[in-house]
Amino acid sequence: MRAVVGVEGGGTYTRAAALSLETLQVLSYALSGPSNYHNVGVKRAMESVRRAYLKALRRAGNPRVEHVTVGLPALNTRFDRERLERALGRVLEGVDYALEHDVHIALYAATAGGPGILVVAGTGCNVYGYSDGRKYYAGDWGWMLGDEGSAYRLGASLLNLALREYDGRAEGLGVLAPILSHLGLGDAEELLDWAYGAGVEGIASLARLACRLAGEVPEVRAVVVKAAKELSLAVRAVWLRMGRPTVPLYYTGGLFDCPVFRDAFKESVGRLTGLSPRALPRHPLTGALIISLHKIGVEADPDAIDSSLRRIMGAGCGRG
Repeated sequence: MRAVVGVEGGGTYTRAAALSLETLQVLSYALSGPSNYHNVGVKRAMESVRRAYLKALRRAGNPRVEHVTVGLPALNTRFDRERLERALGRVLEGVDYALEHDVHIALYAATAGGPGILVVAGTGCNVYGYSDGRKYYAGDWGWMLGDEGSAYRLGASLLNLALREYDGRAEGLGVLAPILSHLGLGDAEELLDWAYGAGVEGIASLARLACRLAGEVPEVRAVVVKAAKELSLAVRAVWLRMGRPTVPLYYTGGLFDCPVFRDAFKESVGRLTGLSPRALPRHPLTGALIISLHKIGVEADPDAIDSSLRRIMGAGCGRG
C-alpha cells in the first residue's frame, strides 16, 4: 500500500493523517503535542511532529510513504526555515517531504492552490495571502513581539486588567474574582505566580473567559474588540500588498468562536477592504494532503478528502 502523509503543527496540538494513493481515502489520524518551536523549542516541536507522523503510519498499517507535507507555525524568517528544515530532515530522513507554513496548508485546503487570504486567530495569530506563487504575511511575529489578535494576547490583556483592579489602578472592574474562580486560585499573588509559570498555552486558555466576560464587563469587551481590529489591520496590510484583489477571505481558529470577536472582525475588515470573510470550509490538514498529492502529480477531489478526514477524526482516533 502506498500513501501520502500530511502534518499540521500548532501552538497546542500537532495532527497527522495518512491518505491511501489506491483509494484516495484517509487511512488514519493521529494527535500529539505542540510544535510551535518559538514556544516550546526545536527539540520538543520535532518530537511532536515525529510522534504524530509515526502514530499515523502505524494506524494506517505502515504503508510506503511517497510524500509528506508538514505545515508548521513560526516559519517567519530564513533563520526559522533553516532551523526547521535541518531538524525536520532528521525526523523524516529518507522520505520526500515539503515544509510549509501552517497557514499555507490551511489556505491550500480551501483554494487547492488558488489565490486567497487566510486569517488565523488561535493561540497565536497570522494573516496570509497567496497569489500566483507569491506569499504575503502580516502580524505573525510570535508571542513576544506580535500576535496582537491572538488568544495569547487576549489572555494577557485579561490578566493585566485583573492586576490593575488588584492594585487599585482600575477599581471595581469585576475581572479578578472570575479569573481566580476559573483557575481555582485564592488571591492575586497566587494568580501572579501562576501566570509566570503558565506558558503561552496557559495564558491563551484565558481567552474563552475573556469572551464570556466581554458580555458583562465593558473594559473586557474593549480589549476583545481591539484584538479583532488589530487583526483586521493585518488583513488590510496583506490585501494592499497583494494589489487590492477581489479574492476569497477565510478565517479559522478558536477566537472566531467568540461572537464579540468575530462580529467586530467582520465589521472592521469589511470596512477596510470590502472583502467578506467566511469560515475556512475544509480542515487545514486536508491542505497538507492535497499539497503532497500535487507534488507527485495526483489530482483528487478536495471535498472528498476532507470528508474522509473528518470521518476518521470523528471516529475518535487521536492521542495514544
